[in-house]
Amino acid sequence: DAMAVPMGGLEFQLGKRVSLDLQGWYTKYNVFCKEDNQTNVYGITPEIRWWSKGVAMERGSFFGIHASAAWYTLQWKDGFLYQNGKDGQYSTTAGDHTPAWSVGLTYGYSFALDRKARWGLEFVLGVGYGNYSQNLGAWSETDKKWYIYEHQNNTHTGITKAGINLTYRFSTRR
Repeated sequence: DAMAVPMGGLEFQLGKRVSLDLQGWYTKYNVFCKEDNQTNVYGITPEIRWWSKGVAMERGSFFGIHASAAWYTLQWKDGFLYQNGKDGQYSTTAGDHTPAWSVGLTYGYSFALDRKARWGLEFVLGVGYGNYSQNLGAWSETDKKWYIYEHQNNTHTGITKAGINLTYRFSTRR
């Protein structure tokens, strides 16, 4: 499954060929209202990158080790609720406690969009292992609240990171 969620990040050069990429995402919607599809998703993905060319954060290929932690509540028009976290009877006492997490290896490629290499694009794909616990709930019209009816523990091996990033470089290098 995939979603479009606003995301931002910073990358710092740690050594000649090594950088640290920190990305995070957040949506502000309140899920506990029974209107249209609602989401509440936030998380962070740190990654250590090793660049195959001579200098970190330049054009070319990189290899990385990434991790992620995310919290979510998803409510759909069909009246179902998906929420990560511990087992609980009501959505206000469950979820948002245990993050969904993953770790893995990354390959990416970065190239410049202008002559000075300020603007660029990155293509990133990561594979690894992920784990999440989630509660499934349903809306009660009688009580006007969400009830949790099932708890699931899940693992995943496969794609754990995929993206196309538009980048802008603030650099002190000449």
